[in-house]
Amino acid sequence: MSAAAHPMAMLGAFREAADLAQEALTKVRDAWARLVDAVRDLTLRARQLLDGGVVWSGLPRQFPEEIDRAIGALDGLVARIGPLVGAVAEALTGAVGNAVPVLTLFDTAITYGHDIVHQISGVAADLVAGGDRDEWEGPARRNYEARVREQIGAAESVAAEVEAIARWLSEIGAHNTAYLTNLGHLGADLTSRFVAATVEAGAAAGSDAPRFAASLGRLADAADNAVGRIAGWARDLQNGLTSRTLAGGLDSWPSAATF
Repeated sequence: MSAAAHPMAMLGAFREAADLAQEALTKVRDAWARLVDAVRDLTLRARQLLDGGVVWSGLPRQFPEEIDRAIGALDGLVARIGPLVGAVAEALTGAVGNAVPVLTLFDTAITYGHDIVHQISGVAADLVAGGDRDEWEGPARRNYEARVREQIGAAESVAAEVEAIARWLSEIGAHNTAYLTNLGHLGADLTSRFVAATVEAGAAAGSDAPRFAASLGRLADAADNAVGRIAGWARDLQNGLTSRTLAGGLDSWPSAATF
């Protein structure tokens, strides 16, 4: 049945998403730390250039001032990006930490969607097949058959509600899988940007500080955009879950099952 197959099919995808997020969490922190070190080294080279008694003949008079401003800009950009990286890491940490409860949702959906529905469906079949009524006549038989029909209807109704719960749990799992996957890819993208910036900073001379400051400024904008995207995904996740209802009108249950 689809309610059982769906969470089973998503289970592997969710585990992969959780692994991706865990890997991204580790790598983005490490890549950021390496970039900070590279920027610090570039700043040191730029200061040494300014303090080393370099003869600036043949160069524009404002060039030393540009390097000095770039040094200040680099310090400010590192201070700006740091909390943004912290916010991304916090989101990844929370998502990875909630992976086990979401896996429990999958298990519950599978149990509801297959085992319980199968057992309830068996009750209806047993009621239809049960009893030798060929020799029954009159009110006793009619009363028995009416009760059987009632019980079959009740069993089928319960089975339908259980299937609805299974689908609902599967949808929660699907929303969380998408959120976790998005976070993992975002963390991987930031990691690659940090690695590229680290290489650029390592290859830059002190006189290249103004150019690299512009590059780091673009990276700061990217990090800021990443935090905004995470906030949007979190809102979409919550909205998607709270808009779902269970049979009987129970809304947004259980709220603790979200990231």
